[in-house]
Amino acid sequence: MLHVDLIDRAFRRPGRFGTELPFGLPDAAGRAAIMRVSAAAEGVRMTAEDASWIADHTDDWSGAELAGLYDDAATTVLARRFPGWPDSFEEVAHNAVDLRVDWKATFYRRERSTRLKAPPPLRRPLPQRVSPLLTPTLTDVRGFLTRHFPIHRLLSMNRRCAAAAVGCGADTVFSGMAAGLPILPQRLLIDGDDGMRQGTVAAAVLHALTPMPIYDAGFVSLTRGAGARTPQQRLAETIYAATRAAPAVLFIPHADLWVDDPSAGDSTDLRFFEAALRDVPFGTSLLVLATTDRRARRALLAIFPSTVSVESATDAQRRDYWAHIIKMCMDKVAVKVKLGVRLPVPLKDVHARMEALQKQSADWSVDAMEHVFESLRALL
Repeated sequence: MLHVDLIDRAFRRPGRFGTELPFGLPDAAGRAAIMRVSAAAEGVRMTAEDASWIADHTDDWSGAELAGLYDDAATTVLARRFPGWPDSFEEVAHNAVDLRVDWKATFYRRERSTRLKAPPPLRRPLPQRVSPLLTPTLTDVRGFLTRHFPIHRLLSMNRRCAAAAVGCGADTVFSGMAAGLPILPQRLLIDGDDGMRQGTVAAAVLHALTPMPIYDAGFVSLTRGAGARTPQQRLAETIYAATRAAPAVLFIPHADLWVDDPSAGDSTDLRFFEAALRDVPFGTSLLVLATTDRRARRALLAIFPSTVSVESATDAQRRDYWAHIIKMCMDKVAVKVKLGVRLPVPLKDVHARMEALQKQSADWSVDAMEHVFESLRALL
């Protein structure tokens, strides 16, 4: 099967072929039927409501893409049934509750990875070693989320409820449930001086937001594998997908890359970036989370009314950071001494130099302190 638009017109001129059979994309009923049949063939549970929801959200999907969606779901179920595969075939999940599929989460994951061509952003808890340095910033971000983007409340309501929460719907049935929700969407920028690990804080925030669909709209991600589409076109597609998936998160790392030279007063990229974010419908349960590698420029601050900065560490935070590093290094030195390894300097001098790091690092960035730690670990 070929796309007609990929065939040379001369090859299809009258007389070449007697009959052409067009195969269009399946309609809503066809998409629902494809998913029901595919799921039933392998024993994967799918309700009529699930099939209808998928059909409503896959307008331009082909049968092959729907099959890929089903394969993704089937793989998830297989992983639950046989967690030790391929080393072990012991089946640990038997009942239907353990084998049910979250079709919405599967759809959003498939949409990000195959149609938007963007892998999910890094999500992980705050590393324990840098926790003393970055926990205050993470606490500030969590406070913002509690006030302006209450995750559990948003996840407990459907999109219709969230719209009613800000007066976007005429239906008042959900007014009691939605009472007290802030105005949505929300925009939050995490900035700081160069080397302060804004991305590490963002990864910890995304880890806490994991139940929600998360879309990567970073300039680098949208440029990679863009093909004939421009980053601006892919940005618009990603924002549209995140809006449809709401409640969701739109993550924009290195947001400063969307801002041209600040001396250029008329920046096409900046104007497009700003307009694309402002066009998100009022009342959409969407969090736009962005980071910059340095202090935010004035143009970005105008787009992101809420900003949390990663500040330099206090004396107490630096002491907490170096305390376990010094202990670890001294323990390794003690082991070497016990084994008879001669040190180039006396042990007390080693301890004094380690203690001096707390004062020397008064104006160091997180990156600088981590670089020293890696150097020490390599030496020992």
